Amino acid sequence: MVNTDKHLVKELTLFIENDGTIYRQRVSPLIKNYSKKIDKNKFNKGMAVKGFKKVVKSGITKYNKEFGNVGRVSEKEKNKVARNLMRGYGEEVCDLVKTKSKNKCLRKFK
Repeated sequence: MVNTDKHLVKELTLFIENDGTIYRQRVSPLIKNYSKKIDKNKFNKGMAVKGFKKVVKSGITKYNKEFGNVGRVSEKEKNKVARNLMRGYGEEVCDLVKTKSKNKCLRKFK
């Protein structure tokens, strides 16, 4: 079993959350998409994590270009960063949702 590097997970999460280009190109479209899926009652948490995992892969590539190679990032670490991002952006998704109460929507991102 592979242990996750908590510092790497936190570093990547913060890097991705604070990068404007990644937000505009990758995160913002996901937020809009997920809010529409919640409105249509077709939101799938597993697929949402998969979407954020693509954001993580882009973030790792950009991080490596800016700061040098971060090394091998395990699937477990990528999933953890993706879940952190999904939880972090859940409120933004719920702000765009039209049909459900905010509390009910936020529970989907826990």
